[in-house]
Amino acid sequence: MYNERFSRVDLLPQTTPALRIASNFERLEQQLSSDHLDIVLTINELGCIARHLGHHEEVESLHRRALAVLVELFDETDLHIIWTKSALGRSILKQGRPSEALRFQQQVLHVRIQRLGKDHPHTLWTMSDIVRCFRDLGRLDCAITMQHEIVDRITRVLGPTNPDTLWAMNSLGLLFEAAGDHAMAVNFQETAYKGQMEVLGEKHPHCVWTGDVLQKLRRKEREKLGN
Repeated sequence: MYNERFSRVDLLPQTTPALRIASNFERLEQQLSSDHLDIVLTINELGCIARHLGHHEEVESLHRRALAVLVELFDETDLHIIWTKSALGRSILKQGRPSEALRFQQQVLHVRIQRLGKDHPHTLWTMSDIVRCFRDLGRLDCAITMQHEIVDRITRVLGPTNPDTLWAMNSLGLLFEAAGDHAMAVNFQETAYKGQMEVLGEKHPHCVWTGDVLQKLRRKEREKLGN
């Protein structure tokens, strides 16, 4: 059975989808073998629920269980395996193990580029996961280089004013700030904010968040000039 943390006392009262999935899982366990694909995919769904609840150790446990079965059923380039490795890498990063997470995400990126292409959204999401690993490892040069590539690809595919493009610019600005390049940080945040104001409006959460970041950057700039 799945971990007791996902009992009716803990998980099920919090979300109706969780109740449906866990109920289906119980029925599936009675009818199917433990290595049946439907069982494995339901375990992954439980992992997604656990992630939203912040139970990252449980997420890792569930996705590892699913992965152990999937590698017996499919080739290592199968997209079920790749999705599971990606989710596993995120859960590991959340637990403060960026080196291990990076290894998983690099495997995922290699396959997604081969199977889906460099500009596919899933490929770009994986690149963003790798950026976060680099950031947490303190490898900011690598993070900035890859985030630049993400911005360039999204701009080419979706256009410069797409909300996803603007959010990627925002992320790049944060990386420059972390690296101590204040001017570049302000430049990308200003570009993102202007686009978000025009496309999303001043009350949109993305616009509010970027505006707050930009104000903090400008305040730091004024304080620096004052000293």
